[in-house]
Amino acid sequence: MAELYDIERKVAGVDAVAPGGCRRMMDLEKLRVARDTESRAVIARLEKWIPEQSCTPGGRLKAGLEYVAGPWNNLSKLLDAPEIPLDNNITDAGIAQERRNYLGCRTERGMRVATTFYTLSESARVTGANPDKYLRYAAELLLEGGRPLLPHEWVAAGSRTDSPCPVPTSPARPS
Repeated sequence: MAELYDIERKVAGVDAVAPGGCRRMMDLEKLRVARDTESRAVIARLEKWIPEQSCTPGGRLKAGLEYVAGPWNNLSKLLDAPEIPLDNNITDAGIAQERRNYLGCRTERGMRVATTFYTLSESARVTGANPDKYLRYAAELLLEGGRPLLPHEWVAAGSRTDSPCPVPTSPARPS
């Protein structure tokens, strides 16, 4: 698996794990070629290696190998589709963080508020927006009676995340 990550980093032109991942730095056509020529061979070796392993029945290693081998068609889909990321770490990390964040919620309403803010904040971060500036933009626009753009729309509309947050004077999208 480390070889697959090395291939992806090489395509992105980074030597080590970049903060926030290196997917934004990748040319998808170069990634498609690298996956076809390099990653395909690594996955073929992995597919052959997994069944050859003898493990304690019911053990953690066996469960881990079965987890990887189970959805093999899903794993091999990324070889032909460079837009599919190698992993879903952002999603998994979000779920684990989410569980910790909601332990302190005393009411269902508090939990709903926490989930809303967490979702918006993480969505802004993943799309490249500054979460604090996006949340400020959205809150100010809502207080004015407008409808804010979603984080990915806000970034696509040209928000400047390094300057004070842009707050349109009219609703950002039609009702």
